[in-house]
Amino acid sequence: MEYNVNIMERVILHDPANAELYGQYGGLLFEMGRYRQAESILRKALDLSADDATVLNNLAWLYAVAPPPYSNPEEALELALQATAIDSNPQYLDTLAEAYYANGRHGEAVETIEKALLGEPENRDYYLKQKKKFEEALKNFTAETQRKE
Repeated sequence: MEYNVNIMERVILHDPANAELYGQYGGLLFEMGRYRQAESILRKALDLSADDATVLNNLAWLYAVAPPPYSNPEEALELALQATAIDSNPQYLDTLAEAYYANGRHGEAVETIEKALLGEPENRDYYLKQKKKFEEALKNFTAETQRKE
């Protein structure tokens, strides 16, 4: 992967205003667990193109699933809502569902992942696992709430 990072860095040097390249580079850094760098690069991509749904989605995903101190559930939700307002493809809806989940809004996470499934995503099993995770969280939250009453 480090080889890919080096290639991306060289390509960006030749096209420093290309938000898509920064978005891909940020995604690669995220996959490598280099969260701080990924956030910085994705923010740069957002500066270059504030309405790029892919960049909005990738940064939302980082904030929804990255470990502390990089997680930011509120920002994840805001960015995911912006991305899905531009394009409501299953991948972006999955990020929105994950952002709802990260914010403890499990019912909305279930509803959103169900919308993603209606889009007939390629990796249906992944989306079904997500749905199960969100449903379990909702069930546990409901059970916990009832115990407290």
